[in-house]
Amino acid sequence: MPFRVRYPRLDNIEDLEKYRPGGYHPVSIGDVFAKGRYKVVHKLGFGGSSTIWLAREQCSGWFRKDLGSLVTLKVMSAEQSSKPTSEIPDLYVPKALEKFCRTMHHPGRERLLFTKDHFLHKGPNGSHLCLISPVAGPSLSSMLECPGRVLGSRRLRADLARKAALQVATAVDLLHSAGVVHGGVSQKTSWCIHPVLILSFLNIVQTSRHPTSSSTYPM
Repeated sequence: MPFRVRYPRLDNIEDLEKYRPGGYHPVSIGDVFAKGRYKVVHKLGFGGSSTIWLAREQCSGWFRKDLGSLVTLKVMSAEQSSKPTSEIPDLYVPKALEKFCRTMHHPGRERLLFTKDHFLHKGPNGSHLCLISPVAGPSLSSMLECPGRVLGSRRLRADLARKAALQVATAVDLLHSAGVVHGGVSQKTSWCIHPVLILSFLNIVQTSRHPTSSSTYPM
């Protein structure tokens, strides 16, 4: 049996064993995608079937001297990319939501990020579906765990917590109105809110903006 090197699992690093045919595509800072349109400038994270990068959209033409906008580049594994587009949630869910948003106005529309471009990229491990979307801010968990926060202070200020909760609730309400349920596979993101609970929570948050007494509301 030929000798095989097995890489140790590292914290906050994707499984290196998945850099194989059918798996992840090897990406380095400075790599370009879509015929030079997007240039990788930083790594953002990874998932079970993709790696996620910060990229800059390159401006074309000799008269464009300014830098292009920053975008999020999600490079899916070759195995996931081989599926029909109708079976890839990253493609068909945003399309369904965009169609739904065109038929009605919902405040949660501003809280969702939609895929703005997608294409295939060929590499040593196969063909990879790449998704381009606007850059989002840091997650709440990363804000709570940022350096400099002392033990016991890992929570948002009450006003920021209410704003964040309201934004999340309105976004999830839009998803449910469109017939989409948000769920996750990790312990940190495995949650689902019933629309009635969302509306009740929104009522609590709205009431807390104009309290009729000195009562405080649970966060």
